[in-house]
Amino acid sequence: YIQSTPGSFATIRIPALDTFRNSTIHRAELIVSKLPAAEEETFAAQNRLFVDRKNKGPKDTAFTLYNDFRADFTGGLGFAQFGGNLQSDNTYRFTLTRHVQGIVTRREPNDTLRLYAPLRSTLYDRNLAQFISVPVVSPVAFGRVIVAGGNYPDPALRMRLRIIYSKL
Repeated sequence: YIQSTPGSFATIRIPALDTFRNSTIHRAELIVSKLPAAEEETFAAQNRLFVDRKNKGPKDTAFTLYNDFRADFTGGLGFAQFGGNLQSDNTYRFTLTRHVQGIVTRREPNDTLRLYAPLRSTLYDRNLAQFISVPVVSPVAFGRVIVAGGNYPDPALRMRLRIIYSKL
């Protein structure tokens, strides 16, 4: 279950990215499938989930995926390009193309990702060099969703990272 704030979250590790050969990443997309749940009419799924990354250091700071989720100086947030909205096919899709490219070619850290549905989250944005408040769902404590993990029995519903790339 992913419940909105105060709620739960899932951690996502993709260790194979550390050994991915130098490539041009054309598209990297995290696909999270929503599973049917009892009493969905009463306890609706969130319209949006969010993904950020946690560092491995002792301070436990959360960061935006600064190459893919863009905040600008006017206060605009890049949800349209980044994704996270519930689609008609019962999936949440996140664009992680630049994040994966950074890991593959620039050896940026392959930090643990966090999937959750906060009312808002305070994250460090490297592009702006400051912490920003990211509003995600409204109202507070609205919704819950069951998502299929990476070991779910049906491969078509498993959480997965789809990568389209060209070898260099």
